[in-house]
Amino acid sequence: MKKNVFFQCFFLVTATLIFSEPSSIPVLGQPSLLQQGWNLLPAIPIAGNNLKFQFGGDTWIATVNGENFSAGTIKIEDTNDGSILTLKQTHIWPGAVGRTAGRIANKIPGGSTIGSALNAAGTIAGAAGAIETSGSVIVLEYKKGPPASFNLISISRNDSSEDIVNSINAAIHETIITTASGGANNFKIIKAQDIGLKDSDFKVIVNNYSTITITEYLGKTKNLEIPSNLYGLTVTHIGSNAFKNKQLTSVVIPDSIIVIGKNAFIGNKNLREVTISNSVISIEEGAFENNNIEKLILGQNVQLIGKSAFKGNNNLREVIILDSVILIEEEAFENNNIDKLILGQNVQIIGQNAFSGNKNLLEITIPDSVTKINKGAFSSCGIKNIKWGNGLLVIGEEAFKSNRLTELILPEGLIYIDSYSFIHNSIDTVVIPSSLAQYKDSGSASTGFAKAFIPKAQKQTTNGPQKENVITTITRITLPVDVHLNNMMQFEKELRTYYQIMNNTAGTYVKNTLPIPGSSPYWTRE
Repeated sequence: MKKNVFFQCFFLVTATLIFSEPSSIPVLGQPSLLQQGWNLLPAIPIAGNNLKFQFGGDTWIATVNGENFSAGTIKIEDTNDGSILTLKQTHIWPGAVGRTAGRIANKIPGGSTIGSALNAAGTIAGAAGAIETSGSVIVLEYKKGPPASFNLISISRNDSSEDIVNSINAAIHETIITTASGGANNFKIIKAQDIGLKDSDFKVIVNNYSTITITEYLGKTKNLEIPSNLYGLTVTHIGSNAFKNKQLTSVVIPDSIIVIGKNAFIGNKNLREVTISNSVISIEEGAFENNNIEKLILGQNVQLIGKSAFKGNNNLREVIILDSVILIEEEAFENNNIDKLILGQNVQIIGQNAFSGNKNLLEITIPDSVTKINKGAFSSCGIKNIKWGNGLLVIGEEAFKSNRLTELILPEGLIYIDSYSFIHNSIDTVVIPSSLAQYKDSGSASTGFAKAFIPKAQKQTTNGPQKENVITTITRITLPVDVHLNNMMQFEKELRTYYQIMNNTAGTYVKNTLPIPGSSPYWTRE
């Protein structure tokens, strides 16, 4: 099968060169002031590649790892905190498409053959330059920040255009299936009849490239091993709601499944054990939500854990995220009972409320790969200790709200902490990195790291709004030089005054815990 895939991929890219007319290369117009700012934003990491957009007038060009990849026209819609950009694709560079697909394939165990094929075909197709194509629409969200950022919202295609990207994806999927168990010769075909089931126990649809998506389970078996072959075709997808509310007790996903769809296994209250095979790349929204999973084994190629994917499994205590995972979306493991969490070394973003409500989670290690921890990601847990990675840039609002932290040593390189991110802890010792000294808030103290430690302002009363709370729990703080404490009114006046007297000098400042009766607390510098 690997040999067939080699020729299939080689043909897919080179056929684009042979049967498509070369087109003039799209040219960027004069960028507006806002577009000039967009052009300075960092690349978006996707599957180990760096996707970068350049804008000018009504045209955009995307590069992957510095190489022109696709281009088209742009529509901009303003929002309260930024813009939504709808990018319609009009051109692709088939050579770059082939080489990018080759790099992805090379990362898959056993995928070096198809990777080499795609790289070679990409080199040949590269002679064509840009070609016209239609159908792809990319939606980006721009947030003003700080920090300003781009987020990839979606990529969709016109069903009438079976372009080269779709074809390459299918070939890569076939490679994953054939290599997940160590190679084509070791791929185990499990028919329904082999495990006491019937093909008719499953409703299916036939996908492009002659594979199967399971759309509904009709059988009676509760301790279920899903077959990899139905009606003589390979099962690659589990569709939305396919096993919803089926009273399953255990599930084994075969080494042919690539995607577990939205709400695929939701509502199986007796489902206690799940084994996900190495072929699975994406676990989508709500896939295993509101079950009773006690034992979870994730496959070695899962890259995306979707929104609410394992939310509400009250007996789930141990979660090991493997190094293949890049993105953990919002509420993915919310309201479980996790007491052991290991995050893989390639996780880049931890979504909103991703691990919120795990009361027995006492310590976590953030890998160096993580750049952003979103709003409420670890709120309402029992965390006493955090080991920070070196790559963290942003901590979102309420990210560690309502834990049991007493000491907070923030990592160097951190550039932004949102409001209330550490409220409702018992923090008395804080170390602020010098990288945060570069951040200056508006002067109204409505955002910034000072407000990270205090409760939200109370509601307005009949006597007018109540005064903002002031941080009083911190008794020891290490500050960098020239941090903007003068704009951080939540720090005690005495600390701000003393820091200014010391000419904003870096050092550790200690609060006298036994002031003279009737006097204000005072601070000293070690």
